[in-house]
Amino acid sequence: MHNKYGLIVGRFQPLHLGHCEIIDQALEMCNRVVIFIGSSQESRTFRNPFTYEERESLIKKCYHDYYCGGRIRIYPLPDIGVGNNPTWGDYIINRFKVLFNQEPNVYFTGNEPIRDNWFANYPKMTQVHIGKRIEVSATQVRHNMLMHYNYYTNEFVGDKQNLMRALPINRIEVDMLSSLCRTYWE
Repeated sequence: MHNKYGLIVGRFQPLHLGHCEIIDQALEMCNRVVIFIGSSQESRTFRNPFTYEERESLIKKCYHDYYCGGRIRIYPLPDIGVGNNPTWGDYIINRFKVLFNQEPNVYFTGNEPIRDNWFANYPKMTQVHIGKRIEVSATQVRHNMLMHYNYYTNEFVGDKQNLMRALPINRIEVDMLSSLCRTYWE
């Protein structure tokens, strides 16, 4: 690990295997990984069903040892209404600098071209794109949860193995996710 700080920005609505691949790669390459949870002020909508605290809790549970060991830090990142452009990137970097007195060394992201220009003003920061090894998106997961409400909340509360197969997620405490889904859609 030659990089001191890695940066990941995402909404994590909900955390899924694609996010985990990005976090895992960042942990391999960096001493510390800073995760900004975007749209932190949004919750209880289809696009953002979970609160910041719920999303933070899922990541902490999934990466408990790294979080407790100080290798992962998680912070809210409220939207500022500027869209996907270098102004948004400046906002992210400024938040990072307030917390750590420096810019991140590496930014980790999935294959999302819309994010490529966020950090155009920071040519020294390495950007690492993690390719999809599985076809999964949080939008797909949310849609599945909504379309199969009774299926997910009634039949899978007691059957964790089936829930794990049905949702493209892993290492998340399934009881917590089931409870959050049940609370939102009741």
